[in-house]
Amino acid sequence: MLTDSNATNLSAFPVKDSSMQMVQPIIIVDDSSDDRMLLSRYLRALLPENQALVCLRSGKELLEYLAQLEMENIEANEFEVEIPSMIFLDLMMPGMDGVDTLTAMRRQPIWADVAVTLITCSRNDVAVKRAEKAGANAFMPKPFSERDVIQALHKDSNYSPTIF
Repeated sequence: MLTDSNATNLSAFPVKDSSMQMVQPIIIVDDSSDDRMLLSRYLRALLPENQALVCLRSGKELLEYLAQLEMENIEANEFEVEIPSMIFLDLMMPGMDGVDTLTAMRRQPIWADVAVTLITCSRNDVAVKRAEKAGANAFMPKPFSERDVIQALHKDSNYSPTIF
């Protein structure tokens, strides 16, 4: 399942696989539709067919999505929020950049342990240090290749892509 904020509302998650188990989404946040589409294609090729993907255009959309996800679970009287398994977050976005988004996200204890890979074309050490301090788990260069995506997935122990 691929959900792009251009096409569908944010309530597309969580989903269940054929065994009725919850499938934790991977979230892609990038202001570039080309980068969102390329990354989602790589993930589709590497991960199981039932892997849920959510594509968002901004840090603000991510924070709104996470708040909605948390609220839907509270309203359903569920004791556990379906936590995204991984977030790919663009560092350089208009408005709220990736570090500001990550900082706001990490302030909420419920999202503190979500694996976040920052996507960046920046070679600026100050930006990288700022991102590390905000709680980035890993970095992926832009432009990225399938190999970069594989390495990012391997850093998150929940995934082991079928191609190496």
